[in-house]
Amino acid sequence: MLFCVLVLCFVSSIQAGSVYPNVIKPYAPANPCLKNPCGYNGKCIVKGYGYKCVCKYGYSGKICDKKPYVKPYVKPYVKPYVKPYVKPYVKPYVKPYVKPYVKPYVKPYVKPYVKPYVKPYVKPKPYVKPYVKPYVKPYVKPKPYVKPYVKPYVKPYVKPYVKPYVKPKPYVKPYVKPYVKPYVKPKPYVKPYVKPYVKPYVKPKPYVKPYVKPYVKPYVKPYVKPYVKPKTYVKPYVKPKPYVKPYVKPYVKPYVKPKPYVKPYVKPYVKPYVKPYVKPYVKPKTYVKPYVKPYVKPYVKPYVKPYVKPKPYVKPYVKPYVKPYVKPKPYVKPYVKPYVKPYVKPCVKPYVKPYVKPYVKPKPYVKPYVKPYVKPYVKPYVKPYVKPYVKTYSNPCLKNPCGYNGKCVNLKYSYKCACNLGYGGSRCDKKSSYYH
Repeated sequence: MLFCVLVLCFVSSIQAGSVYPNVIKPYAPANPCLKNPCGYNGKCIVKGYGYKCVCKYGYSGKICDKKPYVKPYVKPYVKPYVKPYVKPYVKPYVKPYVKPYVKPYVKPYVKPYVKPYVKPYVKPKPYVKPYVKPYVKPYVKPKPYVKPYVKPYVKPYVKPYVKPYVKPKPYVKPYVKPYVKPYVKPKPYVKPYVKPYVKPYVKPKPYVKPYVKPYVKPYVKPYVKPYVKPKTYVKPYVKPKPYVKPYVKPYVKPYVKPKPYVKPYVKPYVKPYVKPYVKPYVKPKTYVKPYVKPYVKPYVKPYVKPYVKPKPYVKPYVKPYVKPYVKPKPYVKPYVKPYVKPYVKPCVKPYVKPYVKPYVKPKPYVKPYVKPYVKPYVKPYVKPYVKPYVKTYSNPCLKNPCGYNGKCVNLKYSYKCACNLGYGGSRCDKKSSYYH
């Protein structure tokens, strides 16, 4: 047992980098479920670099810390018994028989014929409107406005100064013979050979770390909280006694069969026929009233609704739900195998021969010829001659704005329309009796 503990401690020291301190350790993320963040109310599942808690029935939250809600017992509601309403029997109303009224025969009145009055036709005289001579305004010939002639100012023409053109002489740079350095053949440089230094190979001795007795942490038994079974309150069931109302026999009025009403037969009155008075020139039509048989209402038996005994309502018993107890499983930490880095053989760099650059003969420098700059000739700007503006007067009545219903009167820079009789408006385009 002690040997196994020592082997495990040595493996863990290797993982920590005690044997190979200069070797870079790769990043290994720690298991987030080792701390048991979900507790005893859920199961921890590793998800990438994080974790997820799968909660037990009744628990919720990110770490399953929210306790289940136990609904308090509510006594079932029993509706009180209400006696059904029985409508009392009311004897149907039978309208008493009333003898129909027979209107006595009256001799019809015949109005004597009177010839209608016809008014004699008088032919109406046609209305002729008296002629009123229309008012014609006397024409006054307006004097045409003649604007006095003002001679326009003409600025005397001044000939612009044009500088005489002088052809510039092109600049010719004096030729200077380029300096050509006499060629001296260089001696090729031969680098002396230096034998490269090869370090003698010394076999490295394997480093053996002195054995240090590993620290074994004393085992402390984890504290397991004793399970206390939660007391579930189950209210004792008291079976409710159904309310049975004492039966009261409803009052049924004894049925008395009504005697059918037989109306005594009354012979209808037939008035003796009297020959109507007939006027000599008009033969009137005799009116004979048709015989109407008297109405006898048929007997209708009254309706008695049959009695139906109501059933008492008993609410069915519903057993309250008691959640079954599920014993939680104790958490056992999973075994993680320690990581042992594989041995990598050290690399020996191979010998590479140094690079010698080959000699290239340099070319003599010849300066390139640059053409001298000659400024281009720009023609001088001559401003064009602009004729001076002379304001001219135009007659507004030339376009005949008043048309044929009026005459245009010139008012220097505007006009006015003198309209004919019966026309009006600013342009004599409105026709109305108002302008008479």
